[in-house]
This record gives sequence, structure tokens and C-alpha cells, in this order.
Amino acid sequence: MNGKGFIPATVMVCAGLSHGIAAAQSLPDGAIVTFQQTVADGQSRIALGPWRADTGLPFDLVQGTVTTESWQVPDPSISTQQLLALMQSQIQADGFDAIFSCAAADCGGFDFRFAIPILPEPQMHVDLGDFRYLAARKPGNEGPEFLLLLISRGPGLVYVQRTKILPPSQKDATAKAPPQDPAAGAEAAPQTAAVTGPGLTAQSVVADLLKDGAVALDDLVFAPGAARLVAGDYASLKDLGEWLLANPSITIAFVGHTDATGGLDGNIALSKRRAESVRAFLLDLFKLPAGQVAAEGMGYLAPRAPNDTPEGQAKNRRVEVIVTSTP
Repeated sequence: MNGKGFIPATVMVCAGLSHGIAAAQSLPDGAIVTFQQTVADGQSRIALGPWRADTGLPFDLVQGTVTTESWQVPDPSISTQQLLALMQSQIQADGFDAIFSCAAADCGGFDFRFAIPILPEPQMHVDLGDFRYLAARKPGNEGPEFLLLLISRGPGLVYVQRTKILPPSQKDATAKAPPQDPAAGAEAAPQTAAVTGPGLTAQSVVADLLKDGAVALDDLVFAPGAARLVAGDYASLKDLGEWLLANPSITIAFVGHTDATGGLDGNIALSKRRAESVRAFLLDLFKLPAGQVAAEGMGYLAPRAPNDTPEGQAKNRRVEVIVTSTP
């Protein structure tokens, strides 16, 4: 565990709305599948304890075949505690033992919620006052399996996200993609990225950064309408991480930018969250000192193209990297 590799691009992604219950998993009748994705040679962060202001989140990065699923349970009468107990009994019957479990404020509230991988709206909704988390482990001859549950209350619904991690040598034969709902938008589900971006090579990123002082990282992919960086093999971040490891005196900052849609305050907040997501991704992969990488947001205050066309807006939605260390 605590691997440092990037996630290669072997992925199956489907999304839509269909009725059904996950195989071998206790969910109430009528549970609606909203997302399912399987990534071969992936990784996922497993919380091992609550988030604390002085220590952050204790976690492990586990590599293997990662299947992420989510459901909406249209039963307002069932509580998150009841649903967790229902699902946990089946998990235990399947041979899993709990590693860590917590609820809302005891988990660390807002900070815990943003320190673990969570699908964006509308696939997953998290009520900071009413959510529950469970991490469980099952031993096996080829390595342990892991199962993560996040359950939260929403308006008239209960939301469930389940992540299953098999050892690298195994495949998730139980994962079945729900049929595509034509009414669901094509951007309903986040994609797993395996992109390098034009011109983003080990030489050009660092060389351009040192020459120009700032580089837009156009290979980054974010979940639609969200601040979370989609897991992927990003050439730009790999190059930056290796450069920073070799040059510990260098410091950088990621600066997020948006298009001009919406208010300034909201765009600044979103752009900073995206920069923070990139920062966290880089720090996790390369175990860099926290002080070597910063994150800021500019909103729409520094466009690189007019905002009056979709193409211009797309160019303006970006994260740039700048060098902040001085001689």
C-alpha cells in the first residue's frame, strides 16, 4: 500500500439511471443505480481514521482493480445508520472485517468529506451533518480486497457510494454496467483520464515553466461541474513531481482559473478548489513536502481568450503552474 504510481488507462465507464440492487449487496428494493465505473490498474484512498486539524487524514493508497458504484435510495424513512447496518451485515457475511467506521462530525466533517474520493453531484450527495463511512478488508491468497462505503442523506433520498478494490491480479467479475439512459446527459459521469496533452512532455513543461514563469496544464481533467481532479496518468504532473523531487529548494503554486459564467466569488472559490485538488494529487503521488506546493484561485480575472464563445470559455477553464521560489 501507499503506492506512488500513476493510474494507467484501462477503464470501463457507463452511467445512467436504472433500477436494481448490486450483486451480493443488501440495498432496499427500488434502489436506483446512478453510476458504475471499473478501472484496471487503479488506486483509491482509504481513510484509516478521522481527519484532525493537527494531523490531517490518516490513509493508505491501495492499488488494484477499482470499481466505484453509486445508488439513490428513494426511501426517506430509512436512516443512514440503518442502511449502514443493513449493508455492513452483508459485508461481514462476505468475509470483510471493518478497518474504520465513522459518522459526520466524528469523521472530521467538511475536511474529511473533501479528503476522500467522492463522486460529484448528482451521482453522490453528501450532507455534512448526516453521512457515514465504512472501510473494510477481506484477506485473500492473491492479496486483500477492500470495500469502502459512504452513505448520506439527501432531499427525500439516501445516497450510497461503494468502492471495491481487488488485488492487481484480479478482475471484478461482479461489476455490471447499468444500461444507458438516453435522458441522462453525456456528462453525467466523470471520466477516468489517460491523457498527455499536446506538447506536454518531460522537457517542455519544466522548460516552458522556467522560460515563461507560468504554464497552463491543459491535460488535466475535472469531473463535470465539480472541483475534483479525475484520476488519471497526467504527464504534466508526473514531470513536475519528478522535477520537484530532484530540486527540493524549488517551490511552485497551482493557480485555478474559470470562465466568466456566474459570480466572481463563486468562481474564485471553485478555481481555488480545483487548484487544491491538483496540489493534493501531486503531493499524494510524490510525497512532497506540503510547503513545496501551494494552491490559489483567480476565478475569471485572468482570461486567456474571450468569454463570448464556448471555445474561449473552455480555454479559460484551466489550472496553471507558476514558480514561487526566488534566488
